[in-house]
Amino acid sequence: MRWFFILCFCGITNSLAALLDKDDASLSLNIESPNPPSEGMDSSKDLPGLLHLLHLRAHNEQPVVHQGSKKIQLCETCHAASLNRYNHYLPLLRGQNLEYLFAKIYSFKTDERSKHPFPPYLRSLSNQDIMDISLFYSNQKSGLNKNWVLSELKNTDQAINDKETGLETCQTCHGSDGKGSQLIPKISGQNKNYLSYRIREIASQSSSIHIDSVAAVKCSISKPGIRESRQMASQLALVLDDGSVKRGERIYLQNCANCHDQGLKGAPKLSDTLKWQQRVRQGWDALVESTVQGKAKMPYRGGNWFLSQNQLTDAIHFMISKIVTNDFTAEF
Repeated sequence: MRWFFILCFCGITNSLAALLDKDDASLSLNIESPNPPSEGMDSSKDLPGLLHLLHLRAHNEQPVVHQGSKKIQLCETCHAASLNRYNHYLPLLRGQNLEYLFAKIYSFKTDERSKHPFPPYLRSLSNQDIMDISLFYSNQKSGLNKNWVLSELKNTDQAINDKETGLETCQTCHGSDGKGSQLIPKISGQNKNYLSYRIREIASQSSSIHIDSVAAVKCSISKPGIRESRQMASQLALVLDDGSVKRGERIYLQNCANCHDQGLKGAPKLSDTLKWQQRVRQGWDALVESTVQGKAKMPYRGGNWFLSQNQLTDAIHFMISKIVTNDFTAEF
């Protein structure tokens, strides 16, 4: 009997020692789900806890960002910054809201309705990987971080009527500046072609990749046609690029200033803020098209056939920057 009690005591002691010797990480909260969600399971139940852990990790920003930079190689084959100028059908990830990025990638991984082109890769990602990738992209810069031109114009003397822009419903959730919050994504400065088809998908609720559990609210916008969605997207894409503004100044001085400084040949003077606000509200597409094709007495490509569409777009960036800031004191 005595030996029996001795053996029991030794067993309990060894168990306690083994528990105390465990690595601290194994005693902390496990960020990986014990069982991967199967088809039909509601994986959104895990999301609040994972977002809480994501916020805790965000406090240790620099090391985490470095870790994420090692895990984005496949993401960058489509979403690299160098490709954004040529491919406007894929969303900008750089600068997107952290919580939205994590929730969206997580939903791609766990929801069987997802039609992401690389499902095996997504399913191979751990929750830790998704956190690292989300933290990396949310700390980068893109058009999503720039001020929305229409929001800037609303702060001038001539306020914009949201109903005229067709974006009143979008601003209800995404904010007057289009920057969203947490699970609601930034949309101002987003790629316009991506926005155009996403607006139609969300309005019709027919998208196989629109997961309701990602956002705290459901989108309820009236279903627009292709033309209307393109105009809305073109308006949302109105953000100023510093490089384009700088390049556009020289192009404006050499090709546009003669008419737009003095209002010659019926050209609206650049200092006529009210007239330009009406034009700017039409979005990038309308502005670029009228510049390329010519309008009223303005000839094709502003009279200089050698200007590319990108150069004309740079000139428009410069002109809008002057309109937004009301800076007409300098001699052009």
